[in-house]
Amino acid sequence: MSNTPNLKMPWLLAAQAQKHVTHNDALRALDAVVQLSALDRDLTAPPGSPQDGDRYIVAASATGSWAGKDGQIAAFQDNAWMFHAPLEGWLCWVADEDLLLVFDGTGWSPVSGGGSVNPAPLVGVNTTADNSNRLSVKSDAVLFSHDDITPGSGDIRHKLNKDMDTGTASVLFQTGFSGRAEMGLTGDDDFHFKVSADGTTWNEALTLDRTTARPVFPQGLGTVHGVPENLTSYDKIYLDAVNGDDANDGKSVAGAIKTPARLEAILPIGRKVDIRLLSDITWDYRLNIGYTLPLLQIRGRLADDSGATLRKITVVDAVNSGSRPGCFEMASFANLYISDIHVELATGKNYAFLMFYNAIGFLRTYKTTLTRTGTGTCCLFANGGAFVPSSHSNLTLSAPGYMAQGVAAGADPNADWRYPS
Repeated sequence: MSNTPNLKMPWLLAAQAQKHVTHNDALRALDAVVQLSALDRDLTAPPGSPQDGDRYIVAASATGSWAGKDGQIAAFQDNAWMFHAPLEGWLCWVADEDLLLVFDGTGWSPVSGGGSVNPAPLVGVNTTADNSNRLSVKSDAVLFSHDDITPGSGDIRHKLNKDMDTGTASVLFQTGFSGRAEMGLTGDDDFHFKVSADGTTWNEALTLDRTTARPVFPQGLGTVHGVPENLTSYDKIYLDAVNGDDANDGKSVAGAIKTPARLEAILPIGRKVDIRLLSDITWDYRLNIGYTLPLLQIRGRLADDSGATLRKITVVDAVNSGSRPGCFEMASFANLYISDIHVELATGKNYAFLMFYNAIGFLRTYKTTLTRTGTGTCCLFANGGAFVPSSHSNLTLSAPGYMAQGVAAGADPNADWRYPS
């Protein structure tokens, strides 16, 4: 063997003439690769005026006197380029990038990204990590990006996982390391949005129910941007199951919509709403209204909207397929007024036309009839924890019929009721 196995330096051989030449070649190789530091790794051709001792990592597709030396160490020594092929595990500092690279047997990669650092107890980027914040980054911006080089779907997700439903998985926004806003799963598995003026007292603005996605506004709603408050007139929505079209906006008789599903899509926020039924309708849709309206009216009207007339809502369970066939489920509500409506519960289930979840203001009916086909009882409204005062005039419930769950059948439906009583 005439060379060392790793650095490939020449051996001094017995009876060799001019041993100093071989010795100097070995020293020259050591000077090139020991404490390896390259000026650049992006050049594909030699620089114009190299200095003695300069070293480079030859870039791919090299040309000139570097041709065929891709990835090797090029060292300018004694006015000539000497080349050293790296072995797996060699380290090289790249001066123009302030970056430490490692050769993995195929190519050069940053030590911090080319190999696995797993697990790392603390990681600080431009700052110091600690036991509370084991990953700390101090930067004007942080980028997480999927690329088309790394195998995968092309998607990217930022995952926050907690180990129990009573824990917290959230994103906290701070000013001067004092909390000002937070969103996430805070204390349960509903999605919460909170704000704070001092980092101590928090006000919850919005909660999304984990099961139904129904929004609840604990603080109520102020003026909605783009939709000013209107407390003196109504937004009229015309619903016509005969001549309506769900491509319409529902704002006029000619532009009436056709289905309850379209109604849910166009309901405004923070406004009084007057739903005018221009025809009888089969209601096979559970309408979730999970935000505050000052007042919702549901009224039967003539086809030209010239006056009131009795309209029939036949509630079926074709879409719901759930425990309640009711038309409306409401939360964070102000007032509900129903007039000139005949509701027929066409299934045999013992559930209600209306379902209130919380914060109902007042329920009033006028010329309203509730009947049921087949077996089962009639119930005007059910309750999920709300306090529901109500007033009725010419309300008729077919027997056996209930004003509300928990109220005895046969009680006068036209009395003033407060439920729970």
